[in-house]
Amino acid sequence: MATFKYVAKDMASKVQNGTKDADDRNELVRKLKDQGLYLVELQSKQ
Repeated sequence: MATFKYVAKDMASKVQNGTKDADDRNELVRKLKDQGLYLVELQSKQ
């Protein structure tokens, strides 16, 4: 599992920054989408 640093937006275009653990990029996108967020920028933290 990797830790990803991300920038995402919600439906109101409010920007949120954070980090999340996920197996891969696709899992991270699913996790964010479940929270109503859409990925804007992604960086893998190693």
